[in-house]
Amino acid sequence: MPASLNAQFSIAPEIGVYVPTQPLVTAALQGNPGEIGQLKQEIALSIGGRMSIGFGRFGIEVSGAYTPSSVVLSSSGVSLPDTSLSANLVTGTGQLWVQVLPASSPLSLGLSGGLSLTSRGGEAYAGASNTPDLGGVLGISLGVRLGPVIHLMVTAEDYIYNLDPALVGLPGAELKTQHDIHLNFGIGIPLLGM
Repeated sequence: MPASLNAQFSIAPEIGVYVPTQPLVTAALQGNPGEIGQLKQEIALSIGGRMSIGFGRFGIEVSGAYTPSSVVLSSSGVSLPDTSLSANLVTGTGQLWVQVLPASSPLSLGLSGGLSLTSRGGEAYAGASNTPDLGGVLGISLGVRLGPVIHLMVTAEDYIYNLDPALVGLPGAELKTQHDIHLNFGIGIPLLGM
C-alpha cells in the first residue's frame, strides 16, 4: 500500500462557542393582537471532541458536543416579560473532509461536509417531542503545528437543519431553516499511523 494511503487515526478534545444565527420560532401571540413572540436559543460555550481517520489528504470524522444553554422567550409588546429557561443541546456530525493544505505542513487548511444531528433537552423542552433534528453541516478548519505530531485546530461549522414542528407545537408558527455556527478550538493528537 502506498504511504499516502496509510490510515492516520486522531482525536481532538475541543472547547467551543455555539452561536445560533436566528430565532427558533416566531409566532403571533394568542390574545394579544399585533404582538409577535420569539423563541431564541442563546449563545453558549460547548465541550466535545472529534475523531478522524485520514488517508492522505482525505478522510472521515465524527464529532460530538454538549452545550449547556438556555432559550429566551420574548415578545414585541409589553404584555409578556422576557423569560429564560434552560435548554441544553447535544450535537453530532459525520463528515468527509479534504486537506487543502496538508496537516504535515506548518499551517493546514481543511474543508468538510456531511450530516449533523441536533438534540435538545432541559426545562424549555420538557414535555415536547424530543426527536433530534437531522441536517447538513459544512465546515472549515485551520491547523497550526505545535511540534512533530500535535497541532492546534480552529474549526468553524455551520449546522443547517429544519426544526421539528412537533418540538414547538404552536399553530401558525414560522419555522425557518436554522444555521447554527459552532466555533471550536482543540488539540489534534494522532494515535495510529504516525
